[in-house]
Amino acid sequence: MSANLIVTTHIFNLAAMKFKYKTYKIEDFIDIVKRKIDRVEGYDPDYYYHIYGNDEGRGFVPGMQIYVGDTVEVNDDDEEIYPPEVIERKLSSLYSCGTFQDVIDLAMRQNNSVSHEKLIECLNYYSNHDDFLDVA
Repeated sequence: MSANLIVTTHIFNLAAMKFKYKTYKIEDFIDIVKRKIDRVEGYDPDYYYHIYGNDEGRGFVPGMQIYVGDTVEVNDDDEEIYPPEVIERKLSSLYSCGTFQDVIDLAMRQNNSVSHEKLIECLNYYSNHDDFLDVA
């Protein structure tokens, strides 16, 4: 492996660390996803994340705090293994990165000036109906 490849890989991994393992207001993280800072072309497991929070069964609400961390793992017995920081904070699983990105990306393609409130509505709609909300 060349030194350039090692340095480049290290820089990408540092970029992933800049948005993962942090708490955000939902609107602030939506902005990160809208700008696609949370992803790279091709496969890089460092960019896979999961969104956790305390939604108390009501879904996302404006101003809600979320935590972006590692994905939930599943062991050989099909038991979900949550990251230690999620367990310590008593957070619930809210969204996987791919689904969150898909909901935001589709809404932005339909209306590139869609509001945070409408994007939150789209996320909640998808969670409840397993379908995308039309914002066009």
